Amino acid sequence: IVHSPPKSMEERRGESSLCEGHIHFASLPGMADRTITISSAGKTFSATGWQVGWCIGPQHLISRIHRLLPYVQFCASTLVQEALARALPRADEPYESHPSYYHYLKEKYTAKRDLLAGALRSAGFAVPDYHRSAGGGFFIFARVGKEIRRSIPSDRVLVPNAAAPGGVARLDWALCQWMVEEKGVLCIPSSPFFSEKRCMEGASDEFVRVAFCKSDETIQAAATALWFGCDENQTAVEGADADVELQAMNITV
Repeated sequence: IVHSPPKSMEERRGESSLCEGHIHFASLPGMADRTITISSAGKTFSATGWQVGWCIGPQHLISRIHRLLPYVQFCASTLVQEALARALPRADEPYESHPSYYHYLKEKYTAKRDLLAGALRSAGFAVPDYHRSAGGGFFIFARVGKEIRRSIPSDRVLVPNAAAPGGVARLDWALCQWMVEEKGVLCIPSSPFFSEKRCMEGASDEFVRVAFCKSDETIQAAATALWFGCDENQTAVEGADADVELQAMNITV
């Protein structure tokens, strides 16, 4: 679905149907005529298989997307587009005792994020302080604690791995592979979020990316499996220091 907004950008400036706390980029001074807002139904409506979304922006930018779109995407069915067009206004209506579906979604995933964040802290990871850091997305960018680093077998680190940056499995790759084999918990190496040069310098070694868009039962099972036997007092101190460092590292997708 690609369309121009029903009202002028001037009339829409500052408006948002999302929950309190979200600042729409187009609402910032001077950005309305320079911003294309792109979104999809995938994660918001748990409809990833639909593969349909929308763009909203000023006419002079949207018109160029209209010209390009037939050459890159031509298989979104009319039925799916119509279903999404009907779902969007309904999402602004009260839902499950919440002012809107978006408020419900925010509360639901905030609880899941906090549940996983607590499990990661207990296991010896450090996570961002979400009272000061952005909290969007479905992932936690967690810092690996000292006890966890000591738990990784040395023969797994800096070994050939064709998928890793530079063809070498540094700490983040080694930890993720070890955890899925030994703990049954699948995380994502952080190195894809860094340049290859920075990876080779070790910038990504201490971080992993963990998804919390799971059932509470799955998160609780992961919490049990993640225990590394580290000292709680030591972890709390390391976690507090790392929270500050992570303010600029809170990468979410």
